[in-house]
Amino acid sequence: MSKHKKIVLISFIVLLLIIIFSNTNVVKAENNTQEKVIQYNEEINTQILDDIHSTKFKVLSTPKIKVEANPEIEDIDNYYYTQLKTDFSRNTYNALTNQISNKVIIDLKNAEFNIEQVNDENIAECFKTNILPYILDGYEAYIMDGAENYWWTPEGIQIGELATEYVGNKVIFNTVEVISTAEEWANHDNFNTKFKEVCNSITGKSTYEIARSINYYIYNNVEYKILDDTTMEQSAYGALILKQAVCEGQAQLFKLMCKEKGIKCLNIYGFVGDGSQTTAHAWNYVYEPTKKQWYAVDVTWNTSYKDSLYFMVGSDTEINGVKFGRNHIAGFKQFTMQTYTPSTPTYSNEKYIDGITISSDMKYITNIQPDTEYNEFLKEFSSNDLGTFTVTDGNNTLRETDLLKTGQSFNIGNLSITTVVLGDVNGDGQADIKDILRINKHRLNKDQLTDCYLKAGDANKDGTVDIKDILRINKFRLGKINEI
Repeated sequence: MSKHKKIVLISFIVLLLIIIFSNTNVVKAENNTQEKVIQYNEEINTQILDDIHSTKFKVLSTPKIKVEANPEIEDIDNYYYTQLKTDFSRNTYNALTNQISNKVIIDLKNAEFNIEQVNDENIAECFKTNILPYILDGYEAYIMDGAENYWWTPEGIQIGELATEYVGNKVIFNTVEVISTAEEWANHDNFNTKFKEVCNSITGKSTYEIARSINYYIYNNVEYKILDDTTMEQSAYGALILKQAVCEGQAQLFKLMCKEKGIKCLNIYGFVGDGSQTTAHAWNYVYEPTKKQWYAVDVTWNTSYKDSLYFMVGSDTEINGVKFGRNHIAGFKQFTMQTYTPSTPTYSNEKYIDGITISSDMKYITNIQPDTEYNEFLKEFSSNDLGTFTVTDGNNTLRETDLLKTGQSFNIGNLSITTVVLGDVNGDGQADIKDILRINKHRLNKDQLTDCYLKAGDANKDGTVDIKDILRINKFRLGKINEI
């Protein structure tokens, strides 16, 4: 029987999102109860895939998969790749990763299917039914793992040429093109240069400090906006170069910058809302190694508030009267045809609070919260081998219930280290209206803060003392946030 080759142009199968992250409202998150649940290290029953090859494509029901993923922390950069279970999916992911182009060729491994009548329409339909869902799995995983080739966006792709062979009623799929419609792909050198420049400006020593600096950069430089003539608002390119991006673009940039700075971070896609009316959304998880916990960061909402309310929070962290875990529900499929729902790790219940630390020059002991009693302060160092120390206020040694105040002395050996209480610029241990008025004088150049009091005035720890610090102290004063 003769063997024929065929190129089917199926660019008419344009892959459109049913749910667009930026502004689509959804009544209820998709019901996944009919999906097959497997563990991270478990392989799909090969019979399921073998059945695909022997079944007439018109009656095929593509298997739905939910992976309960829990890979080792070392695998985080490829977290969503580790959940892929088919060669179609993995080949797609790898092709997108390894080729700097707006067109990639996916190897379909000569997959064979039976078709009752071989024609262009039936070949395209067979591909759409039996192979395309797995390609979308790989595409989705690549985007969620960080999409360093930023021009691959959910709404900006289409399928190109499909190369097949057939013998009688058996069709053999060789390769398929996946094409990005984004013209900005050719600007990757400019993107990389700017990316390196910005990452080099990010400061901090701990995971918390570096992630906080990245968070500040994005919410001070990126505007939430849907662009009319491109899909780059969904990408790190939109956030970094155009300085305009929706939640997905801001989360992508946050993830890539964290990776560049050695911080383990995940993109999280899901829904936000009150439970009855929800909207698709994207945010991040950051892994804090000393606590060995994941914490949530919603840099897009921080951009909206121009504050770090949604930085390193836990599921039970209450913000504006609502727990984070109640209005941020992880679990989302970009494409309805996908076969798997990405799994996400469990994250902390509580917000991460940066520990009290001694500055590298040994001049200041910082990150002390307002209204901290000395006995609470002692707990911070109970597990540290610092030796004997005292805290004095002038000539008086603090007692258990005395407040820590800016300007006191932490005495250890021959060292005397000055205490800094966040927001306390008048040295009474509290952060209140008196401190706000004092910071405002500094801001207006009427009475400059110096030394430990200048450090105390930087309530949001972004390196400057300005109106944002006043707003943060005021939220603390009014009980809208529990710590500075």
